[in-house]
Amino acid sequence: MWHKFSEGLLKSAFSLRSGQEHDKSIMLISLEGLENPIEFDGTEALAEVLQKVLRGWRVTEVHAGGPAPRIRMKLGARGYERRSPWIEAGKALVFPDPVDAVCDLLLDVERA
Repeated sequence: MWHKFSEGLLKSAFSLRSGQEHDKSIMLISLEGLENPIEFDGTEALAEVLQKVLRGWRVTEVHAGGPAPRIRMKLGARGYERRSPWIEAGKALVFPDPVDAVCDLLLDVERA
C-alpha cells in the first residue's frame, strides 16, 4: 500500500517539476477541521499531491459562496506562491519545488 501511495505522490510531483501542469482554473479545497477552504489557482496538481499526503483526512472540493479562503496557492512566474494572513500583506512565500510548497502549506494548515 505504501508503495502505491509513494509512487502516486512521486508521479504527481514529477509532473509538477517537469511543467506538465497546465490547468489555470481556481479550485477550492476544504479540509476536515478547517473553517475556511484553501484556494488553488492554477495548481490543481498541487492540490492532488496534498490529497495524497493527507490521505486519512476528508478532503473535498467546494464551490464559491461559503467562507472566504484564508490560504491561497498560486502558480506564478517564480514558482508556487502561498499567501495567508500570517504573511505580511501583499507578500507571498515562493517555492520553485512542488514538494517544498506542499510541506510549507501543511505548516500553514497547522496554524489555521
